Amino acid sequence: MIDTVHDIVDGWVAPDSDTYVEVANNITEAFQAAARKAGGWPGLADAHFQIGARFAHSKNSIEAAHAWLMGQPPAADG
Repeated sequence: MIDTVHDIVDGWVAPDSDTYVEVANNITEAFQAAARKAGGWPGLADAHFQIGARFAHSKNSIEAAHAWLMGQPPAADG
């Protein structure tokens, strides 16, 4: 599932993409608004997508999801 979502979202936001899909921007804006209400990434991401979580997705996957949905890479301190 994560690979499918990755491929779809990557196609929306990759700098070399020849397609503009406003949906990606709308998802980011909606997620950021929800994150502000929930206390940031930790308030919305499940346990396996928390920065530094043990036995979670790879660090690269977590950081990529965070960057897409929050509009920025995660802070160094998590």
